[in-house]
Amino acid sequence: MQDCVSARARLVGVGALIGLGSAGLGCPGPDGGTFSAGLSAGVETSGSDDSDPTDTEDAECGNGVVEPGEQCDMGEGNSATGECTPDCQIWLCGDGYVNADYEDCDDANDVQTDSCLSDCVANVCGDGIVNEGVEACDDGNDIQTDECRNDCTLGTCGDGQIQDGEQCDDGNDDFGDQCPGCQFAFCGDGHTWLGMEQCDDGNEQDNDACLVGCIEATCGDGVVWTDNEMCDDGNLEDDDACPSSCEPASCGDGFTFSNGGPETCDDGNQVSDDGCDAECLAEFCFLLDNDEEVNLSGNDWFDACVMEVGDLVVVKLADENNEIVYEAQGVKVGVWTQDEITSTNASTVEYNENSHDQLITLDNGDKLFIAGKDADSGVYTCNTDLGNGYGIVLYPSNANWYINPKMLVMPLDGGVGGMAREFKNWGPEYEVSWNGGAPMNSCTEGVGGLVPFNGEFTLRVKPQ
Repeated sequence: MQDCVSARARLVGVGALIGLGSAGLGCPGPDGGTFSAGLSAGVETSGSDDSDPTDTEDAECGNGVVEPGEQCDMGEGNSATGECTPDCQIWLCGDGYVNADYEDCDDANDVQTDSCLSDCVANVCGDGIVNEGVEACDDGNDIQTDECRNDCTLGTCGDGQIQDGEQCDDGNDDFGDQCPGCQFAFCGDGHTWLGMEQCDDGNEQDNDACLVGCIEATCGDGVVWTDNEMCDDGNLEDDDACPSSCEPASCGDGFTFSNGGPETCDDGNQVSDDGCDAECLAEFCFLLDNDEEVNLSGNDWFDACVMEVGDLVVVKLADENNEIVYEAQGVKVGVWTQDEITSTNASTVEYNENSHDQLITLDNGDKLFIAGKDADSGVYTCNTDLGNGYGIVLYPSNANWYINPKMLVMPLDGGVGGMAREFKNWGPEYEVSWNGGAPMNSCTEGVGGLVPFNGEFTLRVKPQ
């Protein structure tokens, strides 16, 4: 018994039996039971000394003596990480002290969703328990492609891992590449695949800004873009019924509807006397803007007028200030061809006044003579050199082309043989000759002869 008392005294004094069961160091007590140092690993036991267990006023934890209210006391050996805590209690999971040999943690609670589980094991990724605020998920497996990744973050599009429901995952949030929204890119997905698609509006309609095939709608693609185009004939030709504006051709739109259409010009307005009249008919088939230089050459300059549809001929002369100084019109006589215009006789005698069988009488009484393309007087003297190709002459009612022309329009060099005409006072500045309406004489040099005119002459052929 003395040995047990001594042993108990030693244990109580130094707490050397922490972690040992009472059965291993028990001593018989007065009632036939056993007593111990009051330590049993993680379990509190009652002692058998005579002190009042409720008398704790004199208890001093840390003095090495297990006193009432204490389960153990190892003196300076009491430790927050040992078997006897600084409170002189045998360590227990949940006491707030971490026993370094047996516990990962101890947060003194039984909450399973924080960083320390109720069994004092650290809550780690992969244990199947979500550490709230730290882990987004924890499915307890190492499958990287399910909803919860191995780092306990939720699988998301753009994380580089293909999860269920994803066709691809390229690790970015770029919707302009081949894997937008973790689905393979395709025309109609609503995302424009850069370098592969021009557009993608997420539908298969062919009348909006993005056509089937993910091609941007443009004028000329052959598809009418609703609310933006009125027509689209699949080309950008401006002379047909649907020009490059994709608006139906109309007079004044700036496009000449000549491909089967009624226009010969279109200057973007419906104003006459500006070269293109209000009905989009050209106000000239021939225009010569004369100055001191050579402005007219060759022998095809009047071809367009010969081929023009219509039988009303209009001549007009304007000065350098665009003021009209002469304007008159008359109806064709007969049918024009390039060789025969106001004379149907042989080209060698076309300029002879007796040959003017198709001379045009203008509404002011003047006569309009136009020589054919191959007209040639044959003999080159002053009064015959009106020949040598196309020539326009305006006479008074008593016509004589070299004695009293009111207006003469022709190039210095004609067409047949390319020979220069030999009128008096003749030079490049005389391509339009006009003397304010007074007659001139092409064979007279100086006063009374031809007078050069700086300005614009136009001739127009149109339907009446």
